[in-house]
Amino acid sequence: MDQQSTFPVPFSLEQLRQDVVEIYGRHLWAATLFSSAEDQAITTPNGKAMPEAGHLLWSPDEDAAAIGLRYEDIAGSPLVKALEQEYDYAFHGVSQLGVEAMEYESIHTWVAAYLMDLSVSRVVLEWESYGGELSSSIERCLHACELANARRVLEGFEPFSHFSSARADDKEDRVAIDALTIRQVALLGAMEEMSIRQAASRKQLKTHKAEDSRTTLVSLEEAKLWLKAKGKYLEITKRWAGGELDLRKTKFASWDEFFNAIDAHARRLETQGNVGIRQLALQAASAAGWNTPLILQPDYVDEPALLQAIAAALQLPPDLFLLRAKQAQLGSEMRILEQSLRSTIELGSAAA
Repeated sequence: MDQQSTFPVPFSLEQLRQDVVEIYGRHLWAATLFSSAEDQAITTPNGKAMPEAGHLLWSPDEDAAAIGLRYEDIAGSPLVKALEQEYDYAFHGVSQLGVEAMEYESIHTWVAAYLMDLSVSRVVLEWESYGGELSSSIERCLHACELANARRVLEGFEPFSHFSSARADDKEDRVAIDALTIRQVALLGAMEEMSIRQAASRKQLKTHKAEDSRTTLVSLEEAKLWLKAKGKYLEITKRWAGGELDLRKTKFASWDEFFNAIDAHARRLETQGNVGIRQLALQAASAAGWNTPLILQPDYVDEPALLQAIAAALQLPPDLFLLRAKQAQLGSEMRILEQSLRSTIELGSAAA
């Protein structure tokens, strides 16, 4: 019987926010290396000019507080928004809708790469040799990012980063698309890697080798069973992140995600005084011969004119709305296909 999830949260969101402030502040100090004149001065997000680098660059006292940098000054930056999204998903299993999806070539790919670079930064190492402290902040941010990446793989999605840690030269640490590394299972179980390896050696956790390397992997199904037994599996919940729905940036991995986002969009419009927004959408469906209590159904993809009429009623670009609907439907079909493929392959392997 599965235990109730007791996934630990090692640090708070407030701590993460302060960590990003410290990282941002150190980045600004490093940027003063490129400032050579007053008209090229580096400024903080709140408009304060940074002093010339000089000896201040390596002073341990010249941190974020020294330049008056606050979380409120950078809360809207892509780095902060991406990390907060990853934190919610990593430690609470909350998938935010209405923001850029955590997938490859998204902002999350670049945030992961940036944090991995920072974790082996010679600039950070040099500054800390004078008494500064930044490594802990980097480690916490990278932890949230790496765990979010692992949880994406666990739920059957492509990782947004190809490596699960800063060890980019280590082929044994490569992230797979349809399986988990030992490190990733350790993150998802809030355990040490050695404990996972011991569980594997005792046959408590089934593993296999990747075909093109020495990497030890755990299948997604096996990992879920093991995590549930340990009470460490998080059920994913979806939440609208707020703000205006931008179909140019928002991608949908399934029809459920698409429906929830459009429904939240309709609710937001109603709170702004558009009282009849649902009725208008339903009238558009009814006029096309579709009588349903729902605004959207996957079958609508075969009726472009219908979807475009609903989009117009919901004040969304019709052509883009139609394409996103098709993307969502194909995403759902692809996930079903991938699950069938994995089951068939596992059955074939067991029979052999």
